[in-house]
Amino acid sequence: MGGTINWGIFKRHFWGELLRHQHFMSGYAGAGAAVNDPFAIWSRETLARVSNRLTMTLMGILLCAVMALYLAASSIEVHQRPVAKSENQLRIV
Repeated sequence: MGGTINWGIFKRHFWGELLRHQHFMSGYAGAGAAVNDPFAIWSRETLARVSNRLTMTLMGILLCAVMALYLAASSIEVHQRPVAKSENQLRIV
């Protein structure tokens, strides 16, 4: 029973925390602003700039991950290749 989650307590805690912070963005835009409306706080240009930066950062992280996987697979493949013996090596043995 120690590894199971009591979903009732989890749901009450989760929704309680969510509802407690529900008005986070609503007080910054003044009277009549919609609740949780990011356009009430920041301009469209600011939101677009942040969105673009986050998207480019995510793409860079994914590109680095793909390059790391390729490098790892390439090094494993080179390591597992049989070594070709030259004529000098054959004479010594």
